[in-house]
Amino acid sequence: MKDELLKQGDYNVILVDWSGGNKPPYTQATANTRVVAAQIAQLINQISAKYGTPAKSFHVIGHSLGSHISGYAGERVPGLGRITGLDPAGPYFENTPVSIRLDPTDALFVDAIHTDAGTLLTANLGIMQAVGHVDFYPNGGHNQPGCIQSPITSIEQWGLIDGR
Repeated sequence: MKDELLKQGDYNVILVDWSGGNKPPYTQATANTRVVAAQIAQLINQISAKYGTPAKSFHVIGHSLGSHISGYAGERVPGLGRITGLDPAGPYFENTPVSIRLDPTDALFVDAIHTDAGTLLTANLGIMQAVGHVDFYPNGGHNQPGCIQSPITSIEQWGLIDGR
């Protein structure tokens, strides 16, 4: 995604590797999202203060748990411009208060693309609940063409066990 963004324009792209914090168990990984978000928010606030970059010019993109990390960061950065949640995680976030999950108050504009929404019983790990100003549900938000796998394989690869 970084490469595609840089093909489109002269952007500053910051990648966050939190692989040390998204290990098993999933409960710990979800708890670690708050810490990662606080660090991202601190970085954005420092860049804004030092270089005069307005918060509205930042676009934070997160996948799965990273979607909620983006929301938590947005809570700490007043006037954050945009958050894009890519298949926001469902377990521990579905049907929770806005303080627990990504929501429209986290940035001036929040959009979400739901591609694996459903329940654990259907081997879907994304949230079905709308979490943005605009929510997209390609193919109904689940069972994307070319992505059909067994529930066990899905859990192993998509990270319920390893916390992604």
